[in-house]
Amino acid sequence: MGSEDTKKSSSSPRKRSEGSEFASSLHSYLNNVGRICGNDQTGQSDLTASIDATQKEIESELVRFGFTALEFCRILDDCCSAGSSPEDYFLSSSLRQGAEVLPQDMMEKLKNWKEEIHTAHQALEKRFSAGKDSQKERTHLAEILLLYRPNGVLVDELCQTAVGYSKLDSGNTGLAETRFLMTNTELEDSVSRLNQLCKKLERLHTRMAETNLRLVISIANKYRECNVPLNDIIQEGNLGLMVAVQRFDFNLGNRFSTYAGWWIKHYILRAVAEQSRVVRLPLRIIQSIQNMNRAEQRFIQNEGREPDNAELAAVLEMPVARVSAMRKMASQSISLQASINADDSGQTFEDLIAGDENNEPWRNYARRLLYEKLYEMLNNLPERERQIIVYRFGLCGEKALQLCEISARLNLSRERVRQLENKVMTQLRSKEYLKFIDGLSHIED
Repeated sequence: MGSEDTKKSSSSPRKRSEGSEFASSLHSYLNNVGRICGNDQTGQSDLTASIDATQKEIESELVRFGFTALEFCRILDDCCSAGSSPEDYFLSSSLRQGAEVLPQDMMEKLKNWKEEIHTAHQALEKRFSAGKDSQKERTHLAEILLLYRPNGVLVDELCQTAVGYSKLDSGNTGLAETRFLMTNTELEDSVSRLNQLCKKLERLHTRMAETNLRLVISIANKYRECNVPLNDIIQEGNLGLMVAVQRFDFNLGNRFSTYAGWWIKHYILRAVAEQSRVVRLPLRIIQSIQNMNRAEQRFIQNEGREPDNAELAAVLEMPVARVSAMRKMASQSISLQASINADDSGQTFEDLIAGDENNEPWRNYARRLLYEKLYEMLNNLPERERQIIVYRFGLCGEKALQLCEISARLNLSRERVRQLENKVMTQLRSKEYLKFIDGLSHIED
């Protein structure tokens, strides 16, 4: 009994066990998500208010560090000279200050802000280097830095930099005092408070992401036919959700689900573009193919038949040539090791391909007969012309040569070799020579 069970388990395909584990993990994940209680409108508002308040406390700690001013100056240089958008680093609500769009003179304001930061930082550095009380200068610099609030990504980078500098110091106060412009005791207290606030913010971000996991699953279900496992699609959507939580501006008054939905779709579509095909296509092409497939399904439901390229192009309002090209790109490559049947019989597509040893005997005989007639034609040519044709086309086991190489071998000019080649080819096309291969020209090589 035990040996029979062992044989059954060893003979069962590995794909089936892997697929069952895959389905089991997905089922377990969906059950765990179902147990998470979502927030109502009031709970969501309280959670967003807590996240915003905690981030403000972290910003208040960060602006006390001297290196924060240097980082802000570097970022403002990128925005003013390199063409970077200030909304990539600072909260849109802080930059717009109640307006729907950025002010026209925003770059000029940022330049003036940079000059104020630079001046205040120099004053703090000078005062601290002299060993005098620099609390007034530090407070003034903090007030200037808080004029525009950094977004979650920049706050996270500054926190990691602060912790990294404090660990790198390892008891030597020289580096810490130079970068932070504060004593070792003040640095330890500030970094300790910063670590506590970062852990609190991380817990709030986790809670915010957990309450929106159902949103990821609902969006991921729309892409389950894209040749990517649903587990992987949900995981990519979760990554997009975490980015949305970190980047969302809670002061603009927008719905978080709308903002998070864009990031979730972005990460899912990127994963589909990279993993669903053997030959990777750009993301915009993947989206166009998906739109074409949806339009084709609607046409089949309405008309009861598949549309041709012209009808599909009319529905999509695209040129027919573009629709034809998209249909060719939509075709999937099939692995030779893919199973033919769904019953795991072990047969693959590679088994359907005939080997070279299975070629038809009649085709081999006909090809050999054609070569014999061709050599018989060449034997009726003069020796020099026959050598030119043999060398030129690589016949009789010779390697195909260029005109200059043939001219060097036969001691003729290149032009003379070309003339003789054209003469012989015209001669071989005459009825006198075509009779040698009469009835054999239909044989396919």
